[in-house]
Amino acid sequence: MALEFRLPDLGEGLTEGEIVKWLVRPGEQVKEGQPFVQVETDKALVEIPAPSSGVVLALLAQEGERVQVGKVIAVFGEPGERLPEPPQESAPPSRPASVGVVGTLEEAPEEELQEVPETREVAALPGVRRLAKELGVALEALHGTGPGGRITEQDVRRAAEAKSKPKAVRKYDMYGYLERIPL
Repeated sequence: MALEFRLPDLGEGLTEGEIVKWLVRPGEQVKEGQPFVQVETDKALVEIPAPSSGVVLALLAQEGERVQVGKVIAVFGEPGERLPEPPQESAPPSRPASVGVVGTLEEAPEEELQEVPETREVAALPGVRRLAKELGVALEALHGTGPGGRITEQDVRRAAEAKSKPKAVRKYDMYGYLERIPL
């Protein structure tokens, strides 16, 4: 029997969360309590555990997507089980076209499986992640100066400043000596 997992209320007054990273893939076996998705709210980055043991039948939200509390984000089932067909509607389903629905990895056609790029885990608070997104700074490229290597607001601001600073102009005189040119 397929189990729809809805985004839970992660805190008082929160109405939505952003899917930061899926920790599982469709067709993958999970155990009850195993973290399967990272969700960022206005206040924290939360790893949500699987509600039961079974197979991930579908992931219905993309990384980076903002999801309302109560929306179905994943479907779990038994090994070999297929996702039930939705009832025919006059309007097309609102799921993103790039989300694959796969029973198990063995049954999936080769072209439906997508290669997921390996990225290193970035330790940063939600406010710092938001600032980096606003300033166009890639957190993966930074080395944090905070406790445990956490990326701080100052790290992001320094990277954005360095990105926007003009490069020094070097000019050599006719003898090959470097001249200093004020900017």
